[in-house]
Amino acid sequence: MKIAYYDYFYFDKAIETANQNKDLLDNLSKISEAQYRVGKAMQQDVLRSQVEISMLTEKQTELERQRATVQARINAYLQQSPETPLPRPAELEPRAIQYSLDDLYSLSLANDVAADRAQKMIERGQLGVALAGRQFRPDVNVSYMYQQRTAQPDMNGVTVSVNIPVFYRSKQREGVTEATQNLLSAEKMRENRLNEIRFELKQDYLAAKAAERLLSLYSTGIVPQSSLALESAMAGYQAGKVDFLSLLANFTTVLDYETDYYRQLADYLEATARIEALTGVDITKPADDSTPGRKELQQ
Repeated sequence: MKIAYYDYFYFDKAIETANQNKDLLDNLSKISEAQYRVGKAMQQDVLRSQVEISMLTEKQTELERQRATVQARINAYLQQSPETPLPRPAELEPRAIQYSLDDLYSLSLANDVAADRAQKMIERGQLGVALAGRQFRPDVNVSYMYQQRTAQPDMNGVTVSVNIPVFYRSKQREGVTEATQNLLSAEKMRENRLNEIRFELKQDYLAAKAAERLLSLYSTGIVPQSSLALESAMAGYQAGKVDFLSLLANFTTVLDYETDYYRQLADYLEATARIEALTGVDITKPADDSTPGRKELQQ
């Protein structure tokens, strides 16, 4: 549900950004028409601006389709009609991960259900091997019997029987082999699960960290700088110092970077959601003694 919601957030923001930039592109088209009427621009500038408007409209249509698909998925999770309208997503901000990768490994081992189930299978296998090993030993039974008899002395009896495993080669040894194979299989299953957890955690952790760095780069450098470059290009075009193709290139750059910012934000949030599913904790909140698996971290 979280991953679907973050996708919903991205498509909503991408559509909002496209709408805002479409208004800007309409203004650029009007500027190119005005420049063309006074002989300061060529007709191809006007035609190119109209082509860009059509391409942006096509992009908006595709984004709206993808948002509708995500809405249907969320409604399916909520067990309601795919056509049920959803409110706009809340504003989201990235929150830093409060755990190291080693801490996340420990938390996943402590809280992962599949790993715990595999550990129980190992313990069961160990008991099975121990029980099978005992079948090599003779089985000694001792029984006592007491019987009261009329006009005769009471009768007491002791019976001792020994069951010797004379067919240990074909029976007991096969039992030990089978129990050992079951134990090895359980150990392999747990090892595979732990390797799978480590791989998924490392993959999502690296993805989150990469998205976090890109978010900082977009918000503090790329987006503001590209916006200033567009403003400068617009002023230069109106003054006849910048050609229309350069102006459009700056516009496309701003649109792409603003959209990429929200894509990276959604990717970061989705990566943290997958990590939380593996560890069982909110990784953006500092750990305390009540955190599941906290004792394992302290040890």
